[in-house]
Amino acid sequence: MQIVIHGEGERQFEDALSGWCASHRDKIAVRIGYDEALAHRVLAASDVLLAPSRFEPCGLTQMYAMKYGAVPVARRTGGLADSVIHFDPATGTGTGIVFNDFDRIGGGPRLHKHPYPETFIIRSGVALFTVGGETVRAGAGQIVIVPADTPHKFTNAEPTPLESIDIHESGEFVTEWLE
Repeated sequence: MQIVIHGEGERQFEDALSGWCASHRDKIAVRIGYDEALAHRVLAASDVLLAPSRFEPCGLTQMYAMKYGAVPVARRTGGLADSVIHFDPATGTGTGIVFNDFDRIGGGPRLHKHPYPETFIIRSGVALFTVGGETVRAGAGQIVIVPADTPHKFTNAEPTPLESIDIHESGEFVTEWLE
């Protein structure tokens, strides 16, 4: 696997990525700044586009990536949310993988259920879970277990990032969205 990072952003991340590249020159290439022609060449040669943008008013990059055949993996925000449709393995439809923003109060997935149990291990932050008809508040170090076929959702309950490990007790990922 090789990773190419092209673009610009917050200085701390640019410096960290450049350092990462220096340590792994055979696997990682970093180009800080923007070059339109290079961007198209990189997208055309890519299998996956990572677009974790916190703000994206338009979102042309993922549209170019899809045109070239790359699968976008994007945060649900702005133009990314408008153009990348989360892949549903049950129907075989979708254009990429979309993840939700759990860095702000209220961020989290909408109501859904699975035909198997799901276990959440809260690593940091505080989550407010709705499990069946109950509300559960869980913080760092706590575990929430959702039984199979139980409607559930969670949101970030505080203004700090929420980090959790979500364990789907199945060999395949199956989700029925309820809202």
